[in-house]
Amino acid sequence: METANCNLDMMIQYLCYCRFEMVDLNFEKSKPIENVFNWFFRMLEKTGGYPKPKGYKSFREKKIKEEHQIVEQKEKEAQEIRELHQRKVKAEQDKKFWAMMNDPEGDLFKKCFEKINSFQKRKPEGKGFEISMRSIFDKITLEV
Repeated sequence: METANCNLDMMIQYLCYCRFEMVDLNFEKSKPIENVFNWFFRMLEKTGGYPKPKGYKSFREKKIKEEHQIVEQKEKEAQEIRELHQRKVKAEQDKKFWAMMNDPEGDLFKKCFEKINSFQKRKPEGKGFEISMRSIFDKITLEV
């Protein structure tokens, strides 16, 4: 600490920088370093500290990034489950609608038919009729 003229916290930070270069950046194998301790102390003597390596992330920064990834994954899963639920509800509604449409003598069909406009009643077929019936069906069944 005397060599670098720093406190314990800064010395620990310098050691973290050195560890990052030696382990994460593989300096120990790619540079002519025989003794990491000698390398570290030479850096302290030359520069008065150990410079922050490019790309260095602290333990706290790494943990925060991991938490972000966990949250993003959970949000993605929640969105997928939400979409599946919505598709399931829509499929159930479609199934009920088409069952009703295939039973023109049923009470629900008659109830929906009563509520459509007179123009659609004259031509009970085609896309327009289907859309009108669906609109009334959704109002009736989704209110309950």
